[in-house]
This record gives sequence, structure tokens and C-alpha cells, in this order.
Amino acid sequence: MKLMRGMICLVVLALAMAGCGYGGNPLRIEPIALKGAIIEPVFQQAWYRIDRDQNVYFYLKAANTKTASGATNSRNATSDQTVVIRVFWQPVGGRTSLNAAALNTTFRYVVTNATGAGSYEGAGFIRFYSKVGGKRLKVRLIDSDLRLTEATANFVDTIKRSRFRGTFTATRDDSRTLGLMLDAQRDFFAKTFAASKGEWPPAPATAPTTRPATAPATAPAASH
Repeated sequence: MKLMRGMICLVVLALAMAGCGYGGNPLRIEPIALKGAIIEPVFQQAWYRIDRDQNVYFYLKAANTKTASGATNSRNATSDQTVVIRVFWQPVGGRTSLNAAALNTTFRYVVTNATGAGSYEGAGFIRFYSKVGGKRLKVRLIDSDLRLTEATANFVDTIKRSRFRGTFTATRDDSRTLGLMLDAQRDFFAKTFAASKGEWPPAPATAPTTRPATAPATAPAASH
């Protein structure tokens, strides 16, 4: 009887992890000091990869936001928003905690707009609702904390300390995800460096002006 009860519990838990309870709001930012305010980035890209240590990385890209009513916020339409998420352990029923108060995730949310660039960081708890390693992975970020950690001089922090939570689905592409993550890191460094020199908005990237290196000409043989 005890064995049967245990098997039933495992089946119920597996069903829950497979999709039950996944439904909810898309990823959204909820400023703590602004009751009722909701910022909902519209992510056009959502990719993920798994490294050799089984850490799961996500890259999300948005170019605008939505208001609480669902209308696109045209004022922020030129904003560039990137989220990079790292999940350093995967919750598994019966082996790890499934408590949302635990931490298994760190992330960075980077915003650049007409006034400057800012980087927010935070930590939280993620649960997976489809198979990790599959082509499409359903994810839920639960009650994480978000706050500004780096910014250019003219960047205006309008959200302050916030909650970052919601659901999304990412497509697996290891090489693309890694490349986009590296590009995002370089892009933020380049923009903040330009801002430190008083150049904002930064000049668009141009092709390199230096010629590629070539092998030196072979030296003439010494005469005897």
C-alpha cells in the first residue's frame, strides 16, 4: 500500500512538472514602490543553451514594452532590452527543493535608450515545465528580486527595486545563445565606454579600418 501511494505521488508530481500550473502572465517587472505599475517587455527572441556543467542559460531580447492594459508603449519603442539568465541547478521533485523561496537563478536585465544605459541584476527561482534539453523549453521565473547595479551618468532609473517574474518559452540553440550572450556583453561595455567619454548616443559600429595581417614576405637568400 505504501509503495502504491508513493507511485501515485510520483505520477502526480510528474504531471505537474510536465505542464500543469505553467499558465500565467508573461515575464513582467513590478516596481515595489509603484503599486499596480507593471512593465511587460515584448521579447522577440528567446534562446537557451546548456553547458558541460549542466547550467542552463537563457538569452531574451525585446525592443519595446507593453503597459498593464496591453497597449504597446511607443515612448519606449526605441529601447533595447536584453535579459541573460543562468540557472545553476535544476529543481527535481524528490531530490531538490521545489520551494519558490529557494534560489537557483541569477540574471541581468540591460536597458539602453536615448538617455543612456543601465544594467539591473537579481536572483530568483526557476521551474521547468518541459524537458530540459528539448527543442522548446517552458519556463517559469518565480518571485525574483531586481535592482540597478550599473548605469551611465544620464540613465534614469524609473523602476527602482522591483519583482521580476512570469513565464516564457525558449528555443534551444547552444551556439547562437552563446554568441548572442557575448555580443550583449561587448555591446554594453562599448556603450558605457562611449558614455564615459561624453559620446551619447554612441556612434554606430563601422567596419574595421585596418587591413588584415598578412604573412611577411620571404627574405631573399643571402648571397655567397
